[in-house]
Amino acid sequence: MRACHIHLKSDDGVVLLGTIRRWIDRRVDEGMAKLSPDATPLEREKARARLLEDAFATAARQNSECPSKEREGDLGWFGRSTGVDPTFTEAALALKPFEVSAVVRTLRVFHLILVVDRKDERQDATPLPGLDRIPSP
Repeated sequence: MRACHIHLKSDDGVVLLGTIRRWIDRRVDEGMAKLSPDATPLEREKARARLLEDAFATAARQNSECPSKEREGDLGWFGRSTGVDPTFTEAALALKPFEVSAVVRTLRVFHLILVVDRKDERQDATPLPGLDRIPSP
């Protein structure tokens, strides 16, 4: 899968990420309200995905404490076999494309995760630099 995340180390990461999540949701809702009432369901879903990805990228750039913030939180492609914290991987695997997770806690770190694409797990997964900073237990 390919995912983005917002990574916070602070003890109040749950509260901060909840606030960030509400900000993302508001941005998406505001953008959707501007769509034409004649938009087809497919047009609406494409618009929602674009708005969500844009809002998440902005939030990652502004708030994440991971070097991936320079790539708008993009972690690249990864799967179960890439050595990423299993809690993070399982939370990401439970998401559909363009769905944001609840706050996920890994070893001393809190995350919001946005899955942006999936591919067959048997294909090579090559995470971008920074994914190795999600500690495994």
